[in-house]
Amino acid sequence: MRISVALCTYNGESYLEHQLESIARQTRKPDELVVCDDQSNPVTKKILKDFAARACFPVRLFFNQVNLGTFKNFEQAIELCTGDVIALSDQDDVWHPHKLSRLASVFSAKPKVGLAFSDAEVVMHDLRPAAFNLWERTFCPQDQKLFKAGKAFEVLLKRNVVTGATMAFRSQFKELILPITETVYRYHDGWIALMIAAAAEVEFIPEPLILYRQHDEQLVGLRPQPNSKTKPRLSYDGLHSLVSRDYNYSHDITQLDIYFKRLFSRRGAFDCRRSLLWLENLINHYQARDQMPLKRMERIQVILHELKSRNYFYYSKGFRSILKDLLC
Repeated sequence: MRISVALCTYNGESYLEHQLESIARQTRKPDELVVCDDQSNPVTKKILKDFAARACFPVRLFFNQVNLGTFKNFEQAIELCTGDVIALSDQDDVWHPHKLSRLASVFSAKPKVGLAFSDAEVVMHDLRPAAFNLWERTFCPQDQKLFKAGKAFEVLLKRNVVTGATMAFRSQFKELILPITETVYRYHDGWIALMIAAAAEVEFIPEPLILYRQHDEQLVGLRPQPNSKTKPRLSYDGLHSLVSRDYNYSHDITQLDIYFKRLFSRRGAFDCRRSLLWLENLINHYQARDQMPLKRMERIQVILHELKSRNYFYYSKGFRSILKDLLC
């Protein structure tokens, strides 16, 4: 099994050397490190070139001629990887030495697993512990039970629980995930996790394999809530509970249709029939609720149909949603 690491950089000189050295210290060395730099300053580029010159494994550097942005830069890095497994890397974290070894053991032991991800130790910008792990904020025990029951796709439709810096996946799914489609609900890691979960098993590793650094310049991370004494929660913009919302479904239907079309177009190469059926039923339920008749008697007929099919319990909030449709 060959493992590629896909690293995207942009003006990362403050933390990049720590991450590169942690990759170099892996007990299971990567077979290649693919770095796509998105028009960084000269300092960042020099750090990359110096590391490539002394690394004990192949380092392939690509310096973009134009700024692509995070989505397209990761898309490019993934496309350039040649390994059987691709591990994503941010520029500002620190990997535990056994990360790649642990991920490799999962893929070797479980051929049906298409994607694996782990927990992470949350640390501050200077690597001081934040006193909690990533999953305490992003991956609750109930969702973990659903993953174990084979319902990762259903969970990921509601919210992304897979952080890209902890993720690795089989390269055979490139055709399914590329190109990465930008949606209001998910970043590149959420898109990758959702697409692969639609066609393969997803394994989670209940141990921290990286130090997940928090600092003011990062795109996505954990932020304290303003004027709140509660612990920080994940601050993904637009990371809403897609399936559980009970208002104005038209935009959600549009997003779900994007997922459906991608899976439908790749159905010949990947077994995603179950996920397509779930999406189709979910879209139909949303359309039924979005187009609820104004007249009460006509509305009751639609409600009874959705109740009989148990769609309210599969795709909405059960009796709470029924009551809303009856009264609103």
